[in-house]
Amino acid sequence: MKKSEICLFFSFLILFYGLAFSTNLELTLPQIEYISYAQMEKLNTVRYAQCQLKYELFPNKKTGLSMVKDPEKLENKIRMCLQIGLEKKVNVFIFPELSLSLPEKMRENLLNDLFTFSKNNDLIIIGGSFYDDFRKNKVPIIIPSGIFYSYKIRQSKFEVSPLKGEGMEAGEKLLVLHTKYGNILVITCVDLISDDIQYIARYLSNRKLINILITISYNPVSMEFMREVSAIVKRHELFGLITNISNPNALSNDNSNCKDDNKYGNSSVFATINDEYKKNLIPLISDCFKDCNLETINSSYSTLIAQLNSNDEAMLICDLNLNVIRPPLVTNAPDQGYPPIKNIEKIFIQEK
Repeated sequence: MKKSEICLFFSFLILFYGLAFSTNLELTLPQIEYISYAQMEKLNTVRYAQCQLKYELFPNKKTGLSMVKDPEKLENKIRMCLQIGLEKKVNVFIFPELSLSLPEKMRENLLNDLFTFSKNNDLIIIGGSFYDDFRKNKVPIIIPSGIFYSYKIRQSKFEVSPLKGEGMEAGEKLLVLHTKYGNILVITCVDLISDDIQYIARYLSNRKLINILITISYNPVSMEFMREVSAIVKRHELFGLITNISNPNALSNDNSNCKDDNKYGNSSVFATINDEYKKNLIPLISDCFKDCNLETINSSYSTLIAQLNSNDEAMLICDLNLNVIRPPLVTNAPDQGYPPIKNIEKIFIQEK
């Protein structure tokens, strides 16, 4: 065989195995489904509300998966958040993981009401999640044109079981929303620290297919997730929002937030912002996330804008500037609408 033929043969082998590897890699990644809503009516500024609610879970005896312990109480809190947000002109509501893990009939009625609320007020609701009949962690995303479902792809250690018929089944599909309120990817809890799912988020951002990354969680180790989102936002042109539950074990209004047993909560928003604005953010951030002088934000959380303390049962509301997600280096024009995030507000939820 001639040298040129040998080179050609090995080139073919490299190409063949490269394509095979690429195909196998793609087969391991979840399906991406794109949903559009009023994309051509894109707004310059959109208002997001993260609802950090307190609720306990208990295991379903048949599946070992979690249900809300006091569903009527939680449903009332969800409706309160919607009413407060409506008065505040919120465009997108976000609820934590498993906040719809309610009795089936109650959940169906609430989902119908959420859809009517979305349609009547032209807004989006990221409705938390629940376990469906196939034991998958299912996330309803409610827009005025319908209810669509995304899934949690990876199980946490609380969702696996060695017994047949118990534990969460892995999901297979993520939704990307292209809407007038932003291009949104919603992921659930430990998917944030999955290499595959994080690869998808970074890839979609690089391709300009998303500009808002939302993580919903029921998470007792919130600080780890905050570091992950802060790093993603630092490297990519994205807003990052984490919506967690309020500490269900809290016995008082202790909001020190830095205790080892107090790591729930910390629903937070991340963005790239000019240095001159950062000093104004310090009062909105717990001392846990500041350097030792308490005057600057710790570098591990460098893109953190605001957060709710672990025991806060509250809403974190802010305006996101879709025109300036990452400020340019030169900002001398008078009409460019800086900074990227404005009107940050914390509203406590008072039970009726």
